[in-house]
Amino acid sequence: MGKFMADVTLDPKIASAFQCAGKRQLLAGGEGHSLRVGQCVFKPIENVERYSWSCDLLLKLSRRGFRISEPRRAIDGSFVYHGWAASNFEPGEHVTGRWHEKLNITRMFHSELNDIAFSPMPPSNDVWSLAHEITWQLTPLPPALHLKMTTMIEEIFTHYQPLSRYPGIIHSDICGNVLFHEELDPCVIDFSPAFGSVEYAEAILVADAIAWQNAPLDIVNLLPFNEHYRQYLLRAINFRIIVAALYKPKNIEWFLREYAGFQPVISIVS
Repeated sequence: MGKFMADVTLDPKIASAFQCAGKRQLLAGGEGHSLRVGQCVFKPIENVERYSWSCDLLLKLSRRGFRISEPRRAIDGSFVYHGWAASNFEPGEHVTGRWHEKLNITRMFHSELNDIAFSPMPPSNDVWSLAHEITWQLTPLPPALHLKMTTMIEEIFTHYQPLSRYPGIIHSDICGNVLFHEELDPCVIDFSPAFGSVEYAEAILVADAIAWQNAPLDIVNLLPFNEHYRQYLLRAINFRIIVAALYKPKNIEWFLREYAGFQPVISIVS
């Protein structure tokens, strides 16, 4: 998803600027735009200020019990050079399942993240940032959405109970962004910063696992299934279906398919 499309043909001068060389390979994920060059992974960047801020934050992590794909600086000291960013390639595989481990990794990652002082997060107008704002009722739904989308999203709003949005930073897309390795610590990749608490990040992980990775519904029991977490699950579900609505605001068939994936979770929290 997203508006930014980029040519994955990487100028050799850009690879050299990050001191990367070697065989080139288009990688799965990254919306088809990620490219491995030797021991580096390149991806195009739209919001340079937000990405650079994220890199500064990641590099402050102690990384006890997990790895990250460490951002690299170009020869001019920047994290983004001519629209491209690079990070160190880390070995590992995407694994379906291992939900308890993914939840523990989420907690370790956010425990360290919450201990770091951070400057104000630069704004972004991408679909995901707007969806978070709407989820927390800080911004209204845009009027251009298909009426049925609006109705179904607003139905979830009716089940909201008061819950303040924690002013910390989370990785809001961690479910599919953990790599496992037989000998190394798990690796957290593709940091997607958003405001929230670790409970919100955990709820997104569980909702995503059920909707997108065929996890059994009973993985909700990995969370303390009380009213507090129920409210975070409602917001996690709403976040994802709002993203679907914003991405294709008139395509009700697309929206309904996305909604259907989250329906089992909706049925137990609403």
